[in-house]
Amino acid sequence: MSATFGDVLRFARESRGLSYRVLARRLNVQHVVIYEMEIGKRLPFGSPERLKNLADELDIDLETLAVKAIEGRKLMPLLEVGGSKLLRALSENT
Repeated sequence: MSATFGDVLRFARESRGLSYRVLARRLNVQHVVIYEMEIGKRLPFGSPERLKNLADELDIDLETLAVKAIEGRKLMPLLEVGGSKLLRALSENT
């Protein structure tokens, strides 16, 4: 199974010892935004600038993060249809 955007985000945040709140404060967003991106409930930041800020803050390769964000966008309509259980089932079978 390939790592999702949320997996990459969570690993990078935790490996740097950052809480949701600290990272959110640095990015000027609410902490729930970070949490929801990690669990796949929210799309990654919409603008390239915000995605770059996230990559810079976590010292992640922007291209890797962008690819994961794009993959997440392709799966997001499935969440609207079947909820996160459907997304989890699909990700486990790929």
